[in-house]
Amino acid sequence: MNPAYPHLASRIFNTPLLLQPDKLTAIVAGLGPRLIPNLEPIAAPPSAYTTAPGQRAPANYRIVDGIGVVDIIGLLAHRAAISTTDSSAILGYDSIARQISAALIDPAVRAIVLNIDSPGGEVSGAFQLADHIRKSRPVKPIHAIASDLAASAGYLIASAAESISLTETAQVGSIGVVTCHADYSQALSKAGIAITPIFAGAHKVDGHPWAPLPEAVAERIQADIDHYYALFVSAVAVSRPGLSEGAIRATEAALYIGPQAVRVGLADRIETPDQLIARLTARPRQSTPSKTPKGSAMSDDAPITSPAAEIPATPPTLSAAIIAQRCLAAGESALGRALLNAPQTEASLNARLEDAREIRALAKLANLIHEAEELILSGISADAAAHVLINKKADIEETQPVDNRITNTVHQREKAESGITSALLIRAGLEKDDPKNEHRGKPLVDLAKTALEASDCPNIPSSKMALVGMAFTHSTSDFPNVLRNVAEKAALRGFDEAEETFEVWTSEGSLTDFKTAYRVGTSPIQSLREVPELAEFKHVTLSDRGAQIFLKTFGELFTISRQAIINDDLQVFTKIPTKFGMAAKRTIGDAVYALINDNANAPDGTALFHASHNNLLTAAGTPPTVAALGAARTAMRRQTMNDVVLNITPSYLLVPVTLEDTATTVTGAIYDPGATTLQQPNPVLQYRLKVVSDPRLDAVSTAAWYLVAGKMFDTIEVAYLDGQKTPYLEQQAGLSVDGVTHKVRMDFGVSILEHRTFYMNDGNP
Repeated sequence: MNPAYPHLASRIFNTPLLLQPDKLTAIVAGLGPRLIPNLEPIAAPPSAYTTAPGQRAPANYRIVDGIGVVDIIGLLAHRAAISTTDSSAILGYDSIARQISAALIDPAVRAIVLNIDSPGGEVSGAFQLADHIRKSRPVKPIHAIASDLAASAGYLIASAAESISLTETAQVGSIGVVTCHADYSQALSKAGIAITPIFAGAHKVDGHPWAPLPEAVAERIQADIDHYYALFVSAVAVSRPGLSEGAIRATEAALYIGPQAVRVGLADRIETPDQLIARLTARPRQSTPSKTPKGSAMSDDAPITSPAAEIPATPPTLSAAIIAQRCLAAGESALGRALLNAPQTEASLNARLEDAREIRALAKLANLIHEAEELILSGISADAAAHVLINKKADIEETQPVDNRITNTVHQREKAESGITSALLIRAGLEKDDPKNEHRGKPLVDLAKTALEASDCPNIPSSKMALVGMAFTHSTSDFPNVLRNVAEKAALRGFDEAEETFEVWTSEGSLTDFKTAYRVGTSPIQSLREVPELAEFKHVTLSDRGAQIFLKTFGELFTISRQAIINDDLQVFTKIPTKFGMAAKRTIGDAVYALINDNANAPDGTALFHASHNNLLTAAGTPPTVAALGAARTAMRRQTMNDVVLNITPSYLLVPVTLEDTATTVTGAIYDPGATTLQQPNPVLQYRLKVVSDPRLDAVSTAAWYLVAGKMFDTIEVAYLDGQKTPYLEQQAGLSVDGVTHKVRMDFGVSILEHRTFYMNDGNP
């Protein structure tokens, strides 16, 4: 056995992969016979291969008319330079990051194109690369194109770019996670081989291939798959704001071809790689591409702006105080001191500050942050500084590659963000205490400073107000993400712990948009007809009925201010979001019970409870007694549709809080509590009714009570947008808000599906 094969197997089996399944099948087909010599070869689908021998792309970016083209072709892994089959190359995420970083600081490159033909690959390293691409876009425009296939991790990389193009026949998507477990126990048994693992640690050999997969291990692996899937969906939603997480999940990991991909929002346009490069090169060349605001010159749809008006021949110079103030606000206090004795116009100062910003961004990408200060004070342009950084980077490339340092930096940021988030959740009582968490117990201001330090933010202010302001607004700061994570978890806790009763007896549904939808059912089928020998089966005539349902949006805003952070006011983003989460669920409950209290119309246009529906007793109402419940149950079981008896049995007894004790007694007593003779059996006990009491019912009547059928029957449906049944939080930081504003939003709709599954007794004799 080739010694490389077990290593490959460890990176394929029981490992979450962002990979197209047919490619995984091909890899398993190639590895199986090599791992077990006597194993019958497994046929691999021909579509699993994306590259042909001798056609793999070089490992370095190329420059076409000023556009740096990074070819991302083949399977993807964290670090790799190997091949699993004759036609399946493996490309490392670290290699891709190294090429992108080099192109970013290359003055000959004005924009970057990611040319992708990949079925995906490993989870490890994929999200770090996507984050690196997304955060590099302000330096130079980065566009992606699927020349044939951008699936799974390949699409994750593409989504991090400013735009996604694809050819007419290319496929994109497969937003999902997959793994597989190889069980070679039967093959080994046939070969007369027995393998006995000898290990220490209960989980040391979880998922080994020499035995069937235990159920507990399978559940753990599935939990890991679900976790990575959530990360995948979230990463795509962040990179492509036009796609909600619900819409992404609704793709169900499918692949979309050409125009289909554009229609669902997974891509922006159809074009070839040559057409993309030609379109980018047709834009006016700029000496400093990163100065182009988002949506302007390098943007796909923005018009070419006219040159700025001429600057007066003798523009006025700025005072020393203004220069110092402007530089301090930009985080360049050292530059401000250096320029005090050097007259500066508005234009020249703006140019120096812009060059400073670019130099720091370039230095960070090259992991040469400490070189930035000297380059800024020297007065050289950003383009000239790029040449200096390229040379310095080349000097240390062999001993410490840039890609490793980038990965380490990303890891440290993620570690800090996770630790700070956990510390706040512990303090808020939303997470168990962790004595190993180094951030535990720190004030909010200190945590904001830690987030800035982990993000390598330059010139962190000493003033608390300025420090917190930078934590909110700096482009590389992760502090807003921390606050969002904490607020979101608090809101979800409030939603989950809200004591609402509607979920007990209503059904759930999902809608993909805000258009009116129809819940279509069929009339009942009384029985099946006998089919004589060799006779044909006959079609039954079904009559459709439809209940309308549509979504509405509900929401509120709240702001986490800088003052709240400085005051160490934890409840602002724990207790308040929790209350908003509770309010979100309460809003749904209000809508459900309003249908009952208002006696809203059923699908046939008549009030839900009506004499014509045979589900209303008003003339001789009574409290919920054994006799009254028996009569109500009988009425429900006798309901018909098209002369067919439906035999609907009630499962729930809805009562106002006033009647809760009475209802509990009559449904749970062994003997009839209202009988005049002792120990008379209570038949209601056999109904197994679940009592549901809600104070909203008291607001209309303290005497009325209702029977509702079980969930196997149509009653009331609560539908959510794309199945998102929890509140959704969005956040926005800006100059107009001294902090971060959060939006709590719920998209849902309620509708009565059927009147025969309800019964009302008004309780009044």
